[in-house]
Amino acid sequence: MFVGKKIKEIREAQNMTLVELSQKSGVQVATLSRMENCKMQGTVDSHLHIANSLQVPLTDLYQAALREDEEKKIQAHAAALAANPKLSFQILSQSVSNRRLLPLLVQLQPKGHTDKEKGSIGSEKFIFVLSGEIEILIDGEPIRLPKNHSIHLDATKEHVIKNNGSILAKYISVMTPSTL
Repeated sequence: MFVGKKIKEIREAQNMTLVELSQKSGVQVATLSRMENCKMQGTVDSHLHIANSLQVPLTDLYQAALREDEEKKIQAHAAALAANPKLSFQILSQSVSNRRLLPLLVQLQPKGHTDKEKGSIGSEKFIFVLSGEIEILIDGEPIRLPKNHSIHLDATKEHVIKNNGSILAKYISVMTPSTL
C-alpha cells in the first residue's frame, strides 16, 4: 500500500511544490520524493503531517491506496479465471474496490469447472443459476443446482463448481467480502 501516489496527486492539484509541502509538513523533501515515487512508505506520523498540510483527512490517503491494492487483487483473480478456457465471467459492477460485494456473471462451458476456491474468514457466496445446471462440491460433498435455483454458502469451505452437462451453464455469483 503506497500513499505516495495520492500525496503527489493532491499536492499537484493544489499547485504545491515538494519544497512547499516539506516546509508546511516538516517532512524532508527527499523523504517526500521517495514516498511519491513509491520508494518508501513513510510513517503514520509523517502521513498525518502531510495530510494536515494538504488539508485532507488522513483516511483519504489510505483509502486511495487500499482501493488500488483491491483493484490489483481483483485483476489478479480475473487473470487466473481467464486462464481457464472453459470459464468466463463478467464483473457486474462499475466499481468493486469500495464495495463489500463482488457480483459476477459466470459462464461455464460443458465439462468445465472452476479452480478450488476457499474464501477468507467470514466470506460468503450466493449463486443463482440462470441457464443450464451446475454442481457445487463443498468440502467434497456434491450439491446439484438446476436452472432457477440458488444457494447461499459459507465460502470459507473449499468448493469447486462444475458443469457436468452438455450445454453452457450461466450463473450469477455474489461474493462477500469482495477481497479476493
